[in-house]
Amino acid sequence: MYTMSRTGDGLEERGRWLRRAAQSRDVKANLVLGRALRDRNSPQEAERCLRVAAEDDGQQWVEPLDLVETEAGLGPRHQACLALVALLAAQGRLDEANQWRGRAKRVRNMEAAVNRAFFRRSAGETVVVTAVVATAVVPFVQALMSKAAEDAYGQARALVQRMLRRPPAQREADNGAMLLIADDPDAHITLCLWSDVSDEALRALASLNLDELTAQRPDRGRIRLVWNEAHSRWQIRGDQQDQ
Repeated sequence: MYTMSRTGDGLEERGRWLRRAAQSRDVKANLVLGRALRDRNSPQEAERCLRVAAEDDGQQWVEPLDLVETEAGLGPRHQACLALVALLAAQGRLDEANQWRGRAKRVRNMEAAVNRAFFRRSAGETVVVTAVVATAVVPFVQALMSKAAEDAYGQARALVQRMLRRPPAQREADNGAMLLIADDPDAHITLCLWSDVSDEALRALASLNLDELTAQRPDRGRIRLVWNEAHSRWQIRGDQQDQ
């Protein structure tokens, strides 16, 4: 729907698609619509849209911007936070504006960390498919490990590729690894897996106690697990900077 809002025929059609995408809580759509409503002097509607984008809290995967914008901290949630700061300040709601200014900084750090990791991995090539799958992560990992036992991790990687839903002809035509994000809304765990995940990473994943990880930090936001190739371990990245 967001893509149609950028490519549809005529302003009226694009506007309809933009509102439909925003109603579905798409981060980019709410950012774009919020700015447009602000410019049309509709501050209440603008604030509502910007809050949706800024409060998303990383539950939606947002495709990385280009590297220059990433380094500048111009991710969509960060931009929404900054737009909300300006909107609130213009209304004299300075305490709220300051709270959102602090959140903007935290969101910027989170988006920059995720997107820099993406660009390090895909330097010189393009990762053309990113899939977000809502799943119970613990059973998902168990399924991966049962497949790994069948064929020295080859079946586990095949399972990841099947979840990306790409036909063989397309896989052969494209270059670069693909990223699968398994997001568990109940356990608040997000697992990032590349389609060419190494045997070492799968072995380490099998030894992780995901239930224990969740129990250790029930009040500190979502746990994001990303494989750190430099240190050969799964790294926890959360909403707090010290994670």
